[in-house]
Amino acid sequence: MMRKVLLVDDEPFITKGLSVLIDWNSEGYEIAGTASNGLEAIDFLRANPVDVIFADIKMPEMDGMELLKTVREQKLSDASFVIVSGFFEFKFAKYAIHYQCADYILKPVQKSELLELLRKLKREQEERSAKWTASMSKTQSDYPVNGPVTEELAQGTDAGAVSGDSEGEQNPGSAAYGIMADIEQEILEHYHEDISLKSLSEKYYMNSAYLGQLFRKQFGESFKNYLNRIRIEQSVRLLEETNDRIYEIAQAVGYHDLDYYIDKFVTMKGCTPSKYRKQVRG
Repeated sequence: MMRKVLLVDDEPFITKGLSVLIDWNSEGYEIAGTASNGLEAIDFLRANPVDVIFADIKMPEMDGMELLKTVREQKLSDASFVIVSGFFEFKFAKYAIHYQCADYILKPVQKSELLELLRKLKREQEERSAKWTASMSKTQSDYPVNGPVTEELAQGTDAGAVSGDSEGEQNPGSAAYGIMADIEQEILEHYHEDISLKSLSEKYYMNSAYLGQLFRKQFGESFKNYLNRIRIEQSVRLLEETNDRIYEIAQAVGYHDLDYYIDKFVTMKGCTPSKYRKQVRG
């Protein structure tokens, strides 16, 4: 069955361009309709269920963010919501997280980026359906009854998707919190490898600029600073516990440039690695 898509933008050439940018049908999608602002989109959604909504941020009468808020608060649709904009503004990040925005892509939309996003959304929807089926099977096995229990579970499948928590991105049940937790674990396990914001954004199917802003919001520092801090702390442990040479320790924690490692170490610890080792060993 084709997944239905609603395109919302006040510039007709944008919706037209998106509609012909890729072969939607071959990806399992079809354009169900278009709207020129949030109010038109709401009218459409009241009569037509869709699976994905692509909406511009700045539109007359009702912009994309207000549309997202209205759709979630009034429970008009549980469709995946994707913001499309010609620029990125940090102030939109928290708002988007709070109302469970699936992703944020920048204009001009690239064909490869759009295809990657649609495939990611398709996988996520299939995974949710599989989990739901498994959950229902287990419930019916453990409690072989119909009625209120089944109905309550059905109503709870998207709990949190329209959470009203003012700090949604910090809520362990929110999608953003889960992604950030996964990324943090990934860094802790692979800090010594060639890990970057770009590689993580590709793995988690997110715009790298958007991910960078979410990361700073969650951890209070940039991805690069966070990674350097983890690497330097791990090198401190090796300096204290091993007799490995400085260049070996640098490589072990992910630095291929010895001078760069020493520079970062001095910045964070106030002395060179060699001096630090001498100090801790007396």
